[in-house]
Amino acid sequence: MPKAIPDERGFKFRFFSNESHEPPHVHVFKGNGDFPKAKWWLLPKPELEYSDGFTVQEHRIIEEIIQTRYKDMVKKWKEHFKH
Repeated sequence: MPKAIPDERGFKFRFFSNESHEPPHVHVFKGNGDFPKAKWWLLPKPELEYSDGFTVQEHRIIEEIIQTRYKDMVKKWKEHFKH
């Protein structure tokens, strides 16, 4: 699973290599990567697709990171998937 950005504040932001057919997005994990988890669309603007197991406070932190770093994530997506 390629990293969208380096791990930040205990959260992992990853791509699944078999999802190049979807618009740019990231999967967010904490801990061992199984749970909790979330999916965020990056374009046309960052938007939460789903979330399972994160607290309200963790949602705020994740959203802040994504809002701040989404351009870096989109760039990394395009580099990885050759778009």
